[in-house]
Amino acid sequence: MKKERVLIRFRPEIYECFELEAAYQGLRVGTIANQLLISELNKAASVKPEHCVVFGSEDYAAIPEGKRSNYYVLPESKDIIEYLPKALAIGEEESGL
Repeated sequence: MKKERVLIRFRPEIYECFELEAAYQGLRVGTIANQLLISELNKAASVKPEHCVVFGSEDYAAIPEGKRSNYYVLPESKDIIEYLPKALAIGEEESGL
């Protein structure tokens, strides 16, 4: 299998968490990010497609009590957007990076 590199830009607060964990484990930041990604993909792949639900949705509310471990729960889109890197405004230049 051919390795494919993908550039992922984290918000500074998230990147700092990866840096701290990488330093603690003696690994590179990219390795920590890959481990997390693989872990989450494996969790999602371990449940039936209909058991992947969005937090706060009707499907989430319909999960029987005590059965949440059989589901993969995605955060709401507003929560995902909150942690995305802020886009540069049109005409704004990235400084010092």
